[in-house]
Amino acid sequence: GATCPRPYCLPSHLVPTFKVAAAQVDYSPLYRCLHTCEVLGVVHECAAYYKQERQKQAELVLRPSSTMDSETTYRQYFHSVAGFFIAEHVVATTTQGLTTRQWLDSLWQQALTSIGKVMKQQLARCSTASMIREVKQLIVDFNATLNAHTYSVNRLTDVLLQVRTLSAAIDQTHVSVALLLGRSAPATKRCWS
Repeated sequence: GATCPRPYCLPSHLVPTFKVAAAQVDYSPLYRCLHTCEVLGVVHECAAYYKQERQKQAELVLRPSSTMDSETTYRQYFHSVAGFFIAEHVVATTTQGLTTRQWLDSLWQQALTSIGKVMKQQLARCSTASMIREVKQLIVDFNATLNAHTYSVNRLTDVLLQVRTLSAAIDQTHVSVALLLGRSAPATKRCWS
């Protein structure tokens, strides 16, 4: 039969599926919906609705569901945010007319602001050097992942600087306490070179 030149009309064996948070994501329902909207001549309305709903979902993903008090809760947060934006990257690169790179970049910039606020608030609760190191590594991995999907992560450098400042303060506190107690300062493993 005839082939459709649009990416969302590819044969099922070519429709992209990507591993996001260890689960297969099947985009074919979205592609079929977009194709239906195109046939009905309402792509603009469908795109507006899609963007509106994804904006709401982004706000939910960016708001931690609980206090981030362990490596696990930080990991869940960063995985959720990364999964959301990786999925949006896939949609933006495999569809025409549903989203634009400009819209996605705008949403990402809003996310960076939100991530910065969340991290500032949550990092204030971190009190151990080991927790700080774990969070730092999660942020580094998050940056690398999103950068690989063409997102600018330059603004997240500020978050890493917050982690560095907090780490130095915790190290200084440990040294001061040890000196006050007349002990040798504990050997601390530095996160930063």
